[in-house]
Amino acid sequence: MDINLHLTTQLYVRSYMHVMKVLFITGSGRTESVTTKLCEMTASAMPGAETTIIRPHMMRVAHCTGCGECSSGECVADDDMHRIYSEVERSDIIILATPVYFSGPSSIMKQVIDRFQCVWSKGVGDRDKAVALIAAGGHSAPVFSNTISIAKAFAATIGARWAGELTLCGTDYTGSANDLAERTKAFASEVIGAYSEGA
Repeated sequence: MDINLHLTTQLYVRSYMHVMKVLFITGSGRTESVTTKLCEMTASAMPGAETTIIRPHMMRVAHCTGCGECSSGECVADDDMHRIYSEVERSDIIILATPVYFSGPSSIMKQVIDRFQCVWSKGVGDRDKAVALIAAGGHSAPVFSNTISIAKAFAATIGARWAGELTLCGTDYTGSANDLAERTKAFASEVIGAYSEGA
């Protein structure tokens, strides 16, 4: 499935002309989901940015087997992860978006994150990138701390700074997401601000 591109206009965030590139990686296994909706709404709240949404559940992404071959800095698995690596490399901001299952990220999201072991092995150092998290929990009081910790570990792995998180509770219940527009707008502003401060 082709990567979906949205809202390609121009945003200037530095002293020279630069189109901010924002990548969303969604860990939902459903195309029409709260997680996907949060990605789309956050993207629409970033006017001027070039935004890309990747849906790994529609791609061939193998599990990390812990084979150790990536000690060279390259993963030997032949699948669609190369497209995700490429998009992460070209993006300024990477937003991980996942439903919360059993107090952690979805298996789809964790599968993608685990495959960045090759980047960790390579050692990229600090780079001009930022990572943020969108997490949606169906329960009225889900535990987000584990998912946030894993997302922060991903940020450290790719040499990016942390730009914040948006957490949403009670997505299994009708009427729990009435303030989505305001919250995603505020989150988008927070993430762009965190990136711009360090740029």
